[in-house]
Amino acid sequence: MTAATNRPLEGLSVLVAEDSWHLADAMRITIERAGGKVVGLAGTLEEAEKVAETATFDAAVMDLNLHGRLAHDLVQQLAGKGTKVIVLTGYEPPTTLLDKVHDCLTKPVSVEVLIASLGRPLRGRQA
Repeated sequence: MTAATNRPLEGLSVLVAEDSWHLADAMRITIERAGGKVVGLAGTLEEAEKVAETATFDAAVMDLNLHGRLAHDLVQQLAGKGTKVIVLTGYEPPTTLLDKVHDCLTKPVSVEVLIASLGRPLRGRQA
């Protein structure tokens, strides 16, 4: 195995917004083992918004429903700024978000699928 294979997320900084603490921590561990850096774990929409305002990051893994508050506006804001946004949800995602985000994954998601999604280049966006 090459270093790139062992650490496919090397140099990638990520915000994780997930209200299930054990899932958020598992994603943090997964991302860090793959070479990425988690700049914030947010369990509420307010926490995610604060991290988004104060931290610099390349990607965000976002649950759409954070303790009953929908994160659609934040997802659109981050995607609009060129952040690689990966929606991770247990529900059917709104079609209005699908063309704005990098990827939409359904819970539960495997480690391999999450890393592959984060590791793919950001696709071009249509204006």
